[in-house]
Amino acid sequence: MILPDLVIHNQTQRFVLLAALYIKTQAKTVMVGDLGQIAMEKGFTKQEFDKIVDYLVKEGLISELVDGTYTRITHLGIKAVEGVFKDVNAPTTYFPSYTRLLKNLL
Repeated sequence: MILPDLVIHNQTQRFVLLAALYIKTQAKTVMVGDLGQIAMEKGFTKQEFDKIVDYLVKEGLISELVDGTYTRITHLGIKAVEGVFKDVNAPTTYFPSYTRLLKNLL
């Protein structure tokens, strides 16, 4: 895999997990979601999960994990997910454009 493809792949994985948490918590920072369960349902390995969580926590998009899997989406995380849909052809600070994400998922 060449570097640009790897970057898009990593960004897509992060978006998939963050967007699923966004849905699970109904975009509320007060609700806790089981990110480990979400990751399992999305087919992520433990190694992928750890790498994704490390990034999302360091960027402030989710809170630190409790008991290894439970977390909250932050206000910044909510804005990051919603930002992808403001202009589906434009990349955001954290993710490629929605159209690029879709191509990578297919």
